[in-house]
Amino acid sequence: MAKKLTDKTSYSYSKIKWTRSDTARLRSAINTFNKEVKKHIDSIPEKARPKLKEYKDVKSSIHSRKDLELAISTMKNIKNKNAFKLISSESNPNVKITNWELQTAKRYDRRNQMKLQIEYNKVISDIRKTSKPQLDIYGEPLLDEQGKPMVKATFSTAQKSKLESYLSKSNVEMLLESRDYERQQDLLERIYRRGTDEFDYRKAKQYKDNYMKMLEGYQNLDNYDEVVEKLESIDPKDFYDFIKDKDKEGSDNFKDHYDNRMLQVDFNNFARDLGINIDDTYEPVTENIF
Repeated sequence: MAKKLTDKTSYSYSKIKWTRSDTARLRSAINTFNKEVKKHIDSIPEKARPKLKEYKDVKSSIHSRKDLELAISTMKNIKNKNAFKLISSESNPNVKITNWELQTAKRYDRRNQMKLQIEYNKVISDIRKTSKPQLDIYGEPLLDEQGKPMVKATFSTAQKSKLESYLSKSNVEMLLESRDYERQQDLLERIYRRGTDEFDYRKAKQYKDNYMKMLEGYQNLDNYDEVVEKLESIDPKDFYDFIKDKDKEGSDNFKDHYDNRMLQVDFNNFARDLGINIDDTYEPVTENIF
């Protein structure tokens, strides 16, 4: 039984170091999966059939060991009893999905929901830091069920959209309501894509790449090379959390940097916040009048 997602929910991953054993296990799981699907292919409507797997495609979706283990275990489940049982959509009984596909989607979407919970927790945590606590008639802070001060939260548009994405129905719930096979396929692709650490890593890498591209506008400032070297050393998956506390202006909105260029003194302060030792002192030049 899956653990309940709470404000204590955490998740971490690291890049997998592939071994021969990993490669062999993945190939074996793919072969087993494809063989089993082909065995039942005539008993399943074409559009409801699980898609056959190709090694290069599966491997490209794997970033962490957690990704690998999830991929292997779900493919092996194709041999479970009732794996090919067909389940009809709640919106259209003519749209069907195999029990294997549904159960696999649930496992991948669980990881996505976990990450949404963590994202939600971060937003709430940030709001708590800046919001005033709600007080009772005696002027004492009101506490929630977990004993934490209740605050009157004010959400930005970006935060609100994040919260709404978390509070809305899950992708699996929408999957079970697919009105046609096109909608079903779109949802499956979304679930599988967002349920991997590879998706998170690519998103994080894109953020870092964009930030480093923005920073090129400061090449004329002193200490630029040191700042770039420091930032390049940060793993993309840790980059946003690292930079948001160092660069309040640019971590959420690059437009601020483009419109309001940092002066040398600001850049020096930024470098110091990154832990870089710099010397920006100078001695005034005076003329010798003798």
